[in-house]
Amino acid sequence: MLINFSDKGKNWLIRNEGSRKKTIKGKLVHTLYDDSQGYATIGYGHLVSKRSVKHQAEDAAQKPCNNGLSEDDASKLFSQDLAFHIEGIRKNINEKITQAQFDTLVDISFNTGRSALMQSQLVKLINKGKLTEAAEAIETFRTGGNNAGRRRRESDNFLRGNYQ
Repeated sequence: MLINFSDKGKNWLIRNEGSRKKTIKGKLVHTLYDDSQGYATIGYGHLVSKRSVKHQAEDAAQKPCNNGLSEDDASKLFSQDLAFHIEGIRKNINEKITQAQFDTLVDISFNTGRSALMQSQLVKLINKGKLTEAAEAIETFRTGGNNAGRRRRESDNFLRGNYQ
């Protein structure tokens, strides 16, 4: 598969993931927040720990993030995380898909986890060429948290290339 993750897809993913920023010691930095599953996250959806931010004082994984991350550091983490998810799509999707479909799968993988997506009915449907059924499966694909709105947007993008 030769499709690359598009700039449009990257901007869409950043909007979908969001981030938390505040000023610390006079600098605007990315700060820790709990994702939809209650896990400590920083930057653009980078998982720091499978413990809540409320455990920050005793969680060794969270301590390096206490003073936040610069935009450059958050962007580097985001790029590293993206590479992992893009590789998973390229290795596991055998059917020809569109740019919007590729971008949507990267978004889903980033949000739900690569393993969860690769083992899903959604990937099986895509690899059977059943793209309309795959779009329907996106809307019911859940792995913790309430992401129904995001799944609807992803399904729409998968079918129509509507990066909303």
